[in-house]
Amino acid sequence: LSARLSKPVSQSKLSQSQLALQNLFLRMCQEHPFHSVHVLFPLRSLASAGGDSDAPRRHSLRMEASQTQLQPQSQMQRAEAIGTLFSQLRSGNDRVRKCVDAIERVCSAQLQWAQYSIRSRGYKNQQMYPIPTHLTIMKVASERVQVPVLNVNTPVDPTMKYDDCVWINHYKPQFYTMGGINVPKVTTCIGTNGVEYKQLVR
Repeated sequence: LSARLSKPVSQSKLSQSQLALQNLFLRMCQEHPFHSVHVLFPLRSLASAGGDSDAPRRHSLRMEASQTQLQPQSQMQRAEAIGTLFSQLRSGNDRVRKCVDAIERVCSAQLQWAQYSIRSRGYKNQQMYPIPTHLTIMKVASERVQVPVLNVNTPVDPTMKYDDCVWINHYKPQFYTMGGINVPKVTTCIGTNGVEYKQLVR
């Protein structure tokens, strides 16, 4: 659905089909944010002016654009639509706004950690190393974000309350690498149920 979002810059009114799609996506994000909002994150920054702080996100956008083979104009139209959706979500009720902010913090932390290069640091496979303390992923617990553990199945809640989820508690301060071409990092997330969940980041 997100791949079909668009907001032509040259037109003041959306088509009926596009209006229906955007209203549907907005409702999905409001009622089931943990299943919908994260897919908006990679293209969100295209809707805003570029700056140094957005460099990692722009890199992610370039990767996604090459994968989906979107034309530059299509990217901008999609980004305009997503920017509008984010504005609507942030102007909604407190519950939705807090969910969106929390998901964005976790997505930003994961992206920063994924893009932290370890190729030239001499890390050896299967050995434990400390995660640099300045990275945001090490501050997720202190920010008290209420986001489900990313690799735990979170069923759709018909009541839309999402009171019974396995939330992110914190991340272990050590990681190890699997080696290979992409040198993926293996990080351990501790859920609020006390269970350890290994997550592959690259």
